[in-house]
Amino acid sequence: MSPKTMLNFQTEAYNLAEDWCSYLNIKKDSNGYIENINDLVVQLCIETTCALVLGRRLGFLCSNTVSNESLRLAEALQDHFKELRDVQFGLPLWKYFKTKSYQTLVKCENYIYETVLGMINDFTEDTSEGTLYASIMKANIDEREKTAAVIDFIAAGIHTLKNSLIFLFYLVAKYPDCQKNIIQDLNYAKACTTESFRLLPTATPLARILEQDMTIADYELGAGSIVLCHNAVACRSETNFHCPNEFIPERWLGDERRRAISAGTFLVIPFGTGRRICPGKRFIELVLPIFLQQTVKNFEISTDHVLELQFEFLRAPKGSMSMTFKQRD
Repeated sequence: MSPKTMLNFQTEAYNLAEDWCSYLNIKKDSNGYIENINDLVVQLCIETTCALVLGRRLGFLCSNTVSNESLRLAEALQDHFKELRDVQFGLPLWKYFKTKSYQTLVKCENYIYETVLGMINDFTEDTSEGTLYASIMKANIDEREKTAAVIDFIAAGIHTLKNSLIFLFYLVAKYPDCQKNIIQDLNYAKACTTESFRLLPTATPLARILEQDMTIADYELGAGSIVLCHNAVACRSETNFHCPNEFIPERWLGDERRRAISAGTFLVIPFGTGRRICPGKRFIELVLPIFLQQTVKNFEISTDHVLELQFEFLRAPKGSMSMTFKQRD
């Protein structure tokens, strides 16, 4: 995804943030309480991802109700990643007969494909110029590959953005002293985002299949070996970061920045690295700080929720999460 595409999308990101804050105002109760922030964040993530890819708004942030379509799509995405986890990391019985996990995976993939394909088919060519959709359609690849690329980006974008944004809101809610700085400085909001990636990366561990024989820490590994880089564990080690379990955005700013970057270059890698780096990296890095800053400008965020995690092929919050968004004066 090119820097030019992201630059063109920046104004729309602020428009989305404004609509998101208006949507929160509608959904919270008189005390600012929201019982399940997950369902609302899904609306924002679908709207944002489709705005980038298709260049059009779907209206998920314009209603007083939570769209059933968005909830079904979010559920299918979550179940898809869960079953993908079980199929890939469990016993490969699905190769011999259709296991329950395999059947659910196929069902979810079909639903995601048909739903997103419907969004694409509703898309009009006259608004496509300058969008990710237009770039993909111009690529010199098979038409089926083009469609699959658009569907994959939308599906993966929604789920990873949702998890990352929930984690970010949670940490800022748990460390409220940082919210004043977020309001005043977008760079501080960016530092909060990086610190959130360090503490709660959604894509971890980083996996690679070795293409050639290699020696790592005196271990002889043959070509074809699967190597897992548990960067999330390393990011919470005192060897690499001081006060590693604390949310300290300042470590990515000023004089502290050089030391943090030196330690975190190959540790804070929520999008992977190398040839297989996530194509949505610039997208996530653009929208997260904007959404965070605009939300904190409008609301004081707090929560009594205790975060639990689960592995759904990606790291995700377990169950629903309650938060309070108190309107600022």
